[in-house]
Amino acid sequence: MTDRLLGSAKLPAQNNGTAPLHNSDIVTLVKGGLSDDAIIAVIRKSKSEFDLSPVALVALHQQGVSSRIVEAMAAGSTVCSPSSYG
Repeated sequence: MTDRLLGSAKLPAQNNGTAPLHNSDIVTLVKGGLSDDAIIAVIRKSKSEFDLSPVALVALHQQGVSSRIVEAMAAGSTVCSPSSYG
């Protein structure tokens, strides 16, 4: 289903098949005009190393990343422990 939603678009993490998704990859997909559903499908299918610190969350919001996408990032992410936020 993801392939159908994305067509032939090359995803940032598909460069070598093992690179995890990062915040910048999500911003690239949002700026590229992909739907929330398509981006969430990519998040669910991919390895990820998202920065979900408060500062990073504000930056994602300012870049136009929806709350639905952030929730999917949080649900399927290896994130920094809360103690690393300060």
